[in-house]
Amino acid sequence: MTTVPAARPNHPRVRPSPARCALLLAVTLGWAWAGSVFTPWALDLDHRLWLFDALYYLRFVLLAWGLFEAGVAIAALAARRRPVRPMRALALLTTAAVVATLALQWGESDAGVRLAMRFSAPALAAERRAADSDARRRVGGWIVDTRRHPCGPDQPWLWLGRPFGGGTGTSRALVHAGDAVPLAPPGDAFRFRALGDGWWLAYQHGARYAEGAPASAPCAPGTAVASHADGLAFLVDGQR
Repeated sequence: MTTVPAARPNHPRVRPSPARCALLLAVTLGWAWAGSVFTPWALDLDHRLWLFDALYYLRFVLLAWGLFEAGVAIAALAARRRPVRPMRALALLTTAAVVATLALQWGESDAGVRLAMRFSAPALAAERRAADSDARRRVGGWIVDTRRHPCGPDQPWLWLGRPFGGGTGTSRALVHAGDAVPLAPPGDAFRFRALGDGWWLAYQHGARYAEGAPASAPCAPGTAVASHADGLAFLVDGQR
């Protein structure tokens, strides 16, 4: 009499792990913090482009890790095996995704810029009364490299930098000019996007700015753009 061996249960080799997902969330939080304006080194002038590169490539590692964990959790739910564990894993993954999205969009999308402005409103109100300076400093959720008044004493320009050392500017500036489009230096090298509370985001066209204009030429009313994307397109065109 031949005995047929019992079929082995079809358990997946890799199972959902809330512990792994919690580790992913912790690494994502560390990644977001390390590239933010709130680190101890954000105001240093020492170049940390190596950190910028490391964080840039780490985002792809985190994305691949997150997709793997999400696939494992979804497969476990589809197989109806112990739904509590995959649901916990998915909740942690969702939190990590939200953290990563906020970090990537902060100051780089229209919604992110407005969120940064809202967070920075008290600091920006005080900054309106400050004197010109080359001291790198944090103003709310922004890094300000320099402060200038190229078109009059009542229109400060706060040139924005990145938290990776000196010389990592963004070719953008916060300009306070009230409800009217800010005055701009001659040369048609700037576009402006209204942010509210009298603040505008200026986008610099590097090529036109480098061409220069007569120093004696007066400032003229600037040109507004309809969206942050339009302003970034103008900025990128000037870097080609």
